Amino acid sequence: MIEHLTMLDAAGETHMKLEQAKALLEIILEAYFTTARQFKDCAQTCYNMHTLLDLTLDALAKAKETERIAEKMLDAGKA
Repeated sequence: MIEHLTMLDAAGETHMKLEQAKALLEIILEAYFTTARQFKDCAQTCYNMHTLLDLTLDALAKAKETERIAEKMLDAGKA
């Protein structure tokens, strides 16, 4: 009878430890998925900034080309 109670007590403790482990695992998984979402958002922001930089550099190159053409036209008008 005492052995049976000891086994039930041990089973109860094991069950409690499993429940605690499950709760801890849920916390860890939530933190993991939160971090993954934040990383995805960060990666998207970096991509958007890279795209914006490319567009800005293209616009700058076109503005310089336009300035060069305008200078040639002014020089041609002076001659």
